[in-house]
Amino acid sequence: DLHGTSHSFPTRRSSDLAQGFASTYLRRPPLVVRLHSPLAVNLPAKGETPQKDHWLGFRCERASVLRARTVTAPTVRYAEFIRSFWRLGNKPICVVPNPVNEARFRPGVEEERRPNLVSYIGRLNRAKGISVLLAAIPHVLAQVPTARFRLVGLDEGDAPGDAGTYERYFVQEYGAAGQAVEFVSWVTPDALPRCYQESGITVAPSIGPDNFPGAVVEAMSCGCAVVASRIGGIPEIIEHDETGILVSPGDSEQLATAIIRLLEHPELAKAMGRRARQVVEQRYARAAVVEQMLAIYRRTIAEKAHERSVA
Repeated sequence: DLHGTSHSFPTRRSSDLAQGFASTYLRRPPLVVRLHSPLAVNLPAKGETPQKDHWLGFRCERASVLRARTVTAPTVRYAEFIRSFWRLGNKPICVVPNPVNEARFRPGVEEERRPNLVSYIGRLNRAKGISVLLAAIPHVLAQVPTARFRLVGLDEGDAPGDAGTYERYFVQEYGAAGQAVEFVSWVTPDALPRCYQESGITVAPSIGPDNFPGAVVEAMSCGCAVVASRIGGIPEIIEHDETGILVSPGDSEQLATAIIRLLEHPELAKAMGRRARQVVEQRYARAAVVEQMLAIYRRTIAEKAHERSVA
């Protein structure tokens, strides 16, 4: 697996990357590489400048893909982006989505869901579009004063200006919102599903090229309606107006309008959430994805065995 950073861990150094790379030169096993978000792509997407110690990791990542017999990626858009970014030519890339633990992330007790609660769950940084969400909040509250917002995740401190954190930035730009806006820096893994289960709406306002955001699929798995940016692989996960609402990235007014629509029509949000859960069970549940990957592994091994038998 080639993947970059997560919301729980800092950026990894090149010494932590491509752990299995050397072993592929020892016995020449058939190599399957699964692309999540390679560091070579993830760093520029976040607006970070690669350091000297990253370049070895970059080379190992691309070399692994070039040497692989089979390459997979979670979305069509990301597969084509990687093909162009690394100049892979006609090398085939199989599309297999990332799985979600549908038993852990499941709908809760419907009576405990708060239709007026809008949640963001993930890292708080520029690429995730947090400043866009914060700009939308005053518009939503002006139209729906009973709305409540909860932002859950590690603040990476890249808020605009000299504010540092997004909580301070929100206060500076829009004033304190009292109990209407809550920033939660950390929840335990056991408590994470409940964050989705309590929410009427989850938002993913990314402005960076999100490959396959786990928070979107987790929210869908919990039966929560999602408002997300039409960017990266998200449009391949959410069907607009069926399992969620897609908006233009960076457009706070459009984001606010979509949130207001679901707040004012809670039955619509519930219906989208129910359909989203059905999609998860069909496409993203662990068993469904495992079967796809097992088929790829079996085919790759069989092709290698056939080549050896005729050599």
